[in-house]
Amino acid sequence: MEYIGKRPMLLCGILSVICAAAAFYFRTLFIIICILIPLILALMIIFKVKAQLLVSALLTVILLFSCISTVGDINRFNESDVLNKKADICVCDITYESTEYSSAKVEVTDGEIEKGTKLSVTYKEKLYVGQTVEADITAKAVDSKYKEYYYAEEIYLKGSIKNITPIDGKDDFVLKISQKIRDYIKETLFSKISYPSAATLCAIIFGDNSYFTNEFYSNVKGAGVSHVMVVSGMHLSVLVLFFTKLTELIAYNRYFKAFVILLISICLTAICGFTMSMLRAGFTYALIALSLIIDRQYNPENVLGAAVTFILIDSPNAVLSGAFQLSVAATFGILAIASPIMNYIRERELIEKLWLREFVNSLIVTLSALIMTLPITIKLFGYVSNVALITNFLISYAVTMALSLGIIALITNLILPVIADAVFILLDLITNYINTVINIFGSKSFSVTVLPEFFWIIAVLIIIAVFWILLACKKRRYMLKLKEIDEKILNESGKGRRWQQFLKRL
Repeated sequence: MEYIGKRPMLLCGILSVICAAAAFYFRTLFIIICILIPLILALMIIFKVKAQLLVSALLTVILLFSCISTVGDINRFNESDVLNKKADICVCDITYESTEYSSAKVEVTDGEIEKGTKLSVTYKEKLYVGQTVEADITAKAVDSKYKEYYYAEEIYLKGSIKNITPIDGKDDFVLKISQKIRDYIKETLFSKISYPSAATLCAIIFGDNSYFTNEFYSNVKGAGVSHVMVVSGMHLSVLVLFFTKLTELIAYNRYFKAFVILLISICLTAICGFTMSMLRAGFTYALIALSLIIDRQYNPENVLGAAVTFILIDSPNAVLSGAFQLSVAATFGILAIASPIMNYIRERELIEKLWLREFVNSLIVTLSALIMTLPITIKLFGYVSNVALITNFLISYAVTMALSLGIIALITNLILPVIADAVFILLDLITNYINTVINIFGSKSFSVTVLPEFFWIIAVLIIIAVFWILLACKKRRYMLKLKEIDEKILNESGKGRRWQQFLKRL
């Protein structure tokens, strides 16, 4: 409780996840929560509790209203008949393209359907991301089999469009620019390096794994490195660290550093298509940038909790996104498990050699993230990777190097193509190493173990046991420190003082 008490926004984030999950999965529990939370907020106001806890409770109440609104929208669309209406729509993302038909995620901007409604549609004409068109829309509620996938994207209707007429001057500038950057990255990578390396880098840099072969994608899952191919906080942290260090070499200014962090976060989030994992990471770094501007020390767990809370207030559907769940769980695992262990090792100087300390740090970070994501992995995929720890360890630094060199090469290619070519050669070698590790370990028959769905409960119990051990170790350290203080007092003040200390303990 002491841990949570010092991190009110982390508590708020946990409550937000529980409330949002209950809204979609446990309606009776959600009704009970809707009654209890406002009541608790009223009691907190009456008894004048700490402002931080009061803000957390208030944000949770706001989240409840957002969840109620979202559930209402879902019910309304589920109860409606097939829609046959004309509307203006903006193409948010093209999910599939072929000579026969294509599919895209679109958002209504005007017309006979409510503005802001998102749909998944199929079509035959040629469209591009960011384009606004007028079309006849035929749609119905999303099938229950795929509802979690579509609901996570705030899509409640699925259908087709025809009689498409482009609307000049109404294209979405941000979406168009983001798509042009993605196109530049893809065209450059596939022209400069080998196909397998380019396909992997497209996934690492902006999360597009559509160029994977079925065999390689199977090996990625078997090796337990799927999270590497979904751009999230790890990728953003590498870029933020790279560009902030670069700016600090020129001149240190906290306002400029905050601006760089914010700019990188917004740009990468847009390039990656505003995925839930990137929104979480981007919002986290936006809060860190804010803390720099106001010159206030931030707590990582509080920042994570705040990011989760505000994202769920804006879109409770995010709780259904597997990428969002894995991103949040992995980040919390690193903060709550890996960080305390490594801090203890550094404080006590248990490992003197830098290379060995970095080796242990990488191992503990990887293990912590895997432990926290274990229940979600079992729930989503029905299996666990037996080689995930070793594969993640073997490629972690290589992925960081590939991402950094990839950005350098892509930027340099615009200015000095000759120098960029040399970087691309090195980049190809590093990415080939990543692919080799994935193929070697992911293709083995022993790489995965299929588990029944209820095993996620056992995984949760493992996480509880890990935190219990950490708390027990912390308590043990505290008791040893008290004993050390007592011994010091005894040596300095005599035996009579020992009884006073003993009575004080009681």
